[in-house]
Amino acid sequence: MFVVICTRPDIAQAVGVVSRYMENACKEHWNTIKRILRYIKWTSNVALYYGGSNLLINGYVDSDYVGDLDKNKSTTGYVFKFAGGAVNWVSKLQSVMATSTTEAEYVAATHVSKEAIWLKMLLEELGHNQDFVPFSLALGFGSDYRNPHMPHNHESNQVVYTGTHDNDTIQGWWSNLMEQERSNVLKYLRITEKDEIAWALIQAAAAPIAQTAVITTLDVLGLDGSARMNIPATQHGNWSWRIPNSMSFDTLETEALRLRDMVSMYGRM
Repeated sequence: MFVVICTRPDIAQAVGVVSRYMENACKEHWNTIKRILRYIKWTSNVALYYGGSNLLINGYVDSDYVGDLDKNKSTTGYVFKFAGGAVNWVSKLQSVMATSTTEAEYVAATHVSKEAIWLKMLLEELGHNQDFVPFSLALGFGSDYRNPHMPHNHESNQVVYTGTHDNDTIQGWWSNLMEQERSNVLKYLRITEKDEIAWALIQAAAAPIAQTAVITTLDVLGLDGSARMNIPATQHGNWSWRIPNSMSFDTLETEALRLRDMVSMYGRM
């Protein structure tokens, strides 16, 4: 555990899992521990490296919904980087039992926000001002106009995205949307059922003032839910989608030009 805390963020998750069975370890757990030790031996020449002029703290956080099957609890994982290297990291079970992926994400975000505030105060005490503290928002159209996920509420210090590997594609999400929610989205985006919902949402993500917009290739290609990469808290059928042989990037000139024009129009090139 000392190695994990001080110098090896790469084994934090593995050590965090096996440490749950310290009081009643079986042969399988010991074999896992030996595998971790072999990994440490093979990577003994790997080290954290710090350098460069970027002295802003950058944090990354995620959660694994109900990843622990013994206690039905989710796992929070985060890492903060400073001067190009990791300075603070954690992978541990959440203290509460989340009832949805959204709740698990909020629990993780709350925990990492507290850590971010402490690190910001520490670095500013040392003379390194931390004015820019970015956070991420996915596009969302639930609730009312105050919903922070709606494009008109985005801010400059954010990363906005149409989806991640854990989300359905835009087309998959659209096909499962309730009629009233679908009507709200069409009204907000000022489009009709005949318009391309994927490109309308891509434009909604690219247009606001958020400094960074992340658009998935699956959405640019307009693929449906069968191309979804991962469903959290499921063990089978994930990460199996592959670009079919019938699809060639050489034939995607129209999509490429369309994306380039949009990126150029909003000054993101």
